[in-house]
Amino acid sequence: MPCVTLARRDGDHHRYSTTNRDAYTGVKAFWNDTNGAERQSVLAGSDDNAKQLRPTHASEADALDAARAEWRRIQRGLAEFELTMAHGRADVLPESPLRVSGFKPQTDATPWLVTEVEHSLGDSGFGTRVQCEVKGPPRALSRDASDAERLETRDRRHRVADHRGQPGSQRSFSRLITHSFQKK
Repeated sequence: MPCVTLARRDGDHHRYSTTNRDAYTGVKAFWNDTNGAERQSVLAGSDDNAKQLRPTHASEADALDAARAEWRRIQRGLAEFELTMAHGRADVLPESPLRVSGFKPQTDATPWLVTEVEHSLGDSGFGTRVQCEVKGPPRALSRDASDAERLETRDRRHRVADHRGQPGSQRSFSRLITHSFQKK
């Protein structure tokens, strides 16, 4: 897959964060038990210092999948980067290697891999939100993005949300495609 390049001037908002893999001992996710009409929880890892996920899931299986995915992400010790663009980029796809420029040196030198893309079309036009992650400490991106190409897609999950008929917009929609990744 070809490497996509995004410059700081392409985005309206960005966020860079790193995960301290030792900060949490587990992840707790919640789900609604319709039989007992109670909010239940599931745990991945241990409960000593568990991170709590905000959304409440529809089933125990969904909550457990979310907790396990977040726990694997935390254990990998990933850095994350998110960029929101007012002018959409339809060429940005999940699993694409990504280069950025015009940000701090540590952000520019990181080999990013797109994990989530949200395209929206509404009254304000076509926009794109890109979320990326990388394993380990930031380092220079090779010209062929071989690190990103070596990533294997296991536990691939696609979640598509289609929102139509938002108040004040007849053509408003957004599509979200999420992938989970693990390195070989």
